[in-house]
Amino acid sequence: MVHFQPFFMVINFFSGMVYCRKNSERLSASGRIIINDSNGTDPYGLFLLNIAFEEMGKAIFCYFIHKGWVEFNFVKSIFTKHEHKIFILDEIIKSFSLENGVLFLGGKKMGEKTLDEFKKNYPSETKAFREDTMNYLYVKPDGDNWHVPAQSIKDLKEREEKITQRISEIHAVLEVILLNSDKSTLNNFKIVSSKKGVVSVQFDVI
Repeated sequence: MVHFQPFFMVINFFSGMVYCRKNSERLSASGRIIINDSNGTDPYGLFLLNIAFEEMGKAIFCYFIHKGWVEFNFVKSIFTKHEHKIFILDEIIKSFSLENGVLFLGGKKMGEKTLDEFKKNYPSETKAFREDTMNYLYVKPDGDNWHVPAQSIKDLKEREEKITQRISEIHAVLEVILLNSDKSTLNNFKIVSSKKGVVSVQFDVI
């Protein structure tokens, strides 16, 4: 679906979804290269992985706009506010329901509940995610000492595994939506991960 923007600009949000998805893949690849390079600054690689996750949130919203499930003006803050991209995976797992071409999220038709209202359901998650993202980059005072990303963050491997898992989950969820968006009913998402870290998505579809 093509959308008309102010000043008669025409933009295709399916293309936006594709670009965001590809950018997420490239950010993830760059992050892993930095983490695996003995001369790299590992927390900076984690920063790129966090941004890769946010880009996938943006990709999902772009597809929602493309399908006509929500208007651009309602979700345009995804291009300016980090927090509005962080919660979307959890909310899809919790409440996504597509019924005869109408998307419901949070128990309401998409567009009836603002992104700020959704964000209020995830205050600690969005706050922690953004704080981590910034802590991966910047030196700053920390009590009587200094927070130095390359020295202060000790659990790098665990953090890498966690965000890599989340990126895999959000990619898998988008793929399910892409393949089933023309179905009468799509809901009840559930993430399943194998012991080897392979992600799959269970869902109901009619």
